[in-house]
Amino acid sequence: MLNEVGKKNGYSIKGKRFIVYGAARSGFAAAGVILRRGGTAIIIDDASKMSGERKRIAGELIADGGIILLGPSLETKRELLRDADTLILSPGVQLADELREVSAGSGCEIMGELGLAARLCPCPIIAISGSNGKTTTVSLLFEFLKAAGFRTHLVGNVGSSYDAADASGYFIGEKKVLFAGEVGVPFCERLDAINQGDIVVAEVSSYQLESAADFHPGIAVLLNIVEDHLARHGDMDGYIAAKGRMMANQGTGDTTVLNVDDPLVMEAYKVGGGSGDIISFSLHDENADAYSRDGIVYIKVDDDPALLLKREEFSLPGDHNIENLMAAALAARAAGAGLDGIRRVAREFRGVEHRIEWVGEFNGVNVYNDSKATNPDSTIKALAAFDQPVVLILGGYEKGSDFTPLYEILPDNVRHMLIIGSTSERLDHELGARGIGNRTVAGDLAAALDWIKSNGTSGDILLLSPASASFDQYESYEERGRVFKKLTKEKLAGK
Repeated sequence: MLNEVGKKNGYSIKGKRFIVYGAARSGFAAAGVILRRGGTAIIIDDASKMSGERKRIAGELIADGGIILLGPSLETKRELLRDADTLILSPGVQLADELREVSAGSGCEIMGELGLAARLCPCPIIAISGSNGKTTTVSLLFEFLKAAGFRTHLVGNVGSSYDAADASGYFIGEKKVLFAGEVGVPFCERLDAINQGDIVVAEVSSYQLESAADFHPGIAVLLNIVEDHLARHGDMDGYIAAKGRMMANQGTGDTTVLNVDDPLVMEAYKVGGGSGDIISFSLHDENADAYSRDGIVYIKVDDDPALLLKREEFSLPGDHNIENLMAAALAARAAGAGLDGIRRVAREFRGVEHRIEWVGEFNGVNVYNDSKATNPDSTIKALAAFDQPVVLILGGYEKGSDFTPLYEILPDNVRHMLIIGSTSERLDHELGARGIGNRTVAGDLAAALDWIKSNGTSGDILLLSPASASFDQYESYEERGRVFKKLTKEKLAGK
């Protein structure tokens, strides 16, 4: 059963002075909790203005006693930190070293929105992290626990939209479940609705873990680690260490779910220094607690293998989704869920929006939206899911990723690449240097779809799997995916 960590630990906000760095959804949610619980919240942001939904919510926080400062000077930040009890960092904010020094000198504690919510959370937390597959895994786990009768909350690094009508989500049969409202983000946004006896399922990123020193999930799941976010963490050692922090405070009675096929996962566990009870999953090792063999996925019950699911019964393609299924099932079992409910939900689950999501068939071309593939490893896994000829839309925001692993495994069935975004020039040069000629610099999604309209053939797969973030042309990967789906139907339906 899930260890009863996470109960109120005596942490109080009342009367304390908080600086919240970041005037967006995470920061606003943290500020709201602080104000409702009797603290002072001063929200700062390096931007000089805001608009739309952010401006409306900022007005509500000001009406509740919050203070918002846009574009404050460095000296103003120093002065605020000297007088503050706690600085809450939004995940996207990197604090300057001199401001860390000011905080250390004044005794101002630094934590993130995740750390704040976890301190106040009255119930156990299951945390899932990894370079890829987090959203699929938390979505499965959330549904597994609901089917078992637990009152469950899905929070953390899931989705990004303020507008429920535009929020991404996942599918159970024909029903779409939005990452908004009842299963919304961030953690602080749901905190007032969480009670003792509930379970929180939290998708956590390396950015969030950086500023959550005392974060203590009763169950921690680490799916995989590949090169990503090196501009933020400096190098792979820094990235691995950030992932390891999820497990650092675990001890007797806690559970750690690990992908034993991934040596970097095992390294992160060691670096983290936690001591939770390990349960494992593997695509190959039958000594693991969940594994796959001959088209069947097994999970051990009292050390004996039991049928979890036949692979043909699970609609999500690719070995990586079998790993996600095993991880979610193990975590659900560790929390007390029954195997029958897990099987039923797994058969009904249709996948996460923007993650190898089928858009439709247009004149024999099947179109898939994998906008959530924001690093090369994720695209590698998407390509492995198809045997048919693939036209791959690749590229986006330049974040310094090494695309070499993708170039080296490009399967023969990738018949053409359409390159978009700010990475276009680099990708075009690197592919050319390797003698890979089946490529066109399209620039944007509209031009890529014009190409497939003129050059696509029946039996093709058109796959948007950019291996890059979206911020050069879109606010989020969700927006990129929505635009792609809209343009696909506008440009290809009438071919």
